[in-house]
This record gives sequence, structure tokens and C-alpha cells, in this order.
Amino acid sequence: MAFEANFSKPFPAAAEGRKKVLIIVSHPNVGKSFNHTLVEAGKKALEEEGHAVIVDDLVKIGWNPVGSEKDFIPGKLKHTDNFDYQTEQGHAADVTGAFAPDLQEQLDLVDWCDIVIHQFPIYWWSVPAIHKGWFDRCLKTRPTLRPPGGPVRKKER
Repeated sequence: MAFEANFSKPFPAAAEGRKKVLIIVSHPNVGKSFNHTLVEAGKKALEEEGHAVIVDDLVKIGWNPVGSEKDFIPGKLKHTDNFDYQTEQGHAADVTGAFAPDLQEQLDLVDWCDIVIHQFPIYWWSVPAIHKGWFDRCLKTRPTLRPPGGPVRKKER
């Protein structure tokens, strides 16, 4: 099955002097939870001030939280005989630029925004598994977190 984009491009522009805000939410009760109420209130307030806002509802879009060989374009792996996720992330980021379309869409959202807001319920003193999977798949070792001036380090969070 072919990937169908969840967010149309170009992503929205912010008013002059305002920020581009990505709100990532992961409550399973889509649109009906207190978390979603907070997201909608925040989105409304930010947009009224001229900020551009995209809400990325991981449950609604059916985000796959499991990192695997499917995160990369077939035939572009560095090591086909011994899969190592971190090595392949670095290889894809530094050499091939070949990430699976669903992952690339999320990486494009992170590149687009100035501010990332994570909204989620606390499950067993942590984020829901779907949100943890977003961290695992999207906050790749290179180039997102390194070098010190990498894209995520420049974000307000």
C-alpha cells in the first residue's frame, strides 16, 4: 500500500515575527480527551497571535511507533547482512537521505517548525508507547541531535 501524506505542503507560514509551532499529541481518545481540549485551546490562542500551527495527532494518523528496516528505502541500507538501527539512521541521514515516506513526513515537520510542543497523557510515569516511538524514529542520532547546532537543538521545546 502506497503512503498517503497526512499534511499538505507547503506547510503554513507564520506572520512576521511569529513562530511556526508543531504540536504533537498522542492521546488514544482522539478529539474527545482533555489532552485534545488543551491542544485545541493552545492552537487557537497561538493562531490568534499570528503563529502558524500544525497539530500532529499520532493516533489519528496511525503512526507506526516501531523502528525497523521499514524506516529506510529498500536497497539503500548500509549493512544488509547485519541490521543496526542507529547505524542505518546515520547512513540515511549522512549518505543516502533515504527515509521511508511516513518517517520523512515527520522529519519535514520537525525541520519546518521553530517550536515543538508535546502533549500526552502520563502512562506509567512516561509517554504513551506511540509517542515514545515518535521520539525513537524521528529524533535520529544524526543530524537531528548532533552536531551541537543540529536542527532539534535549535528548536524551542
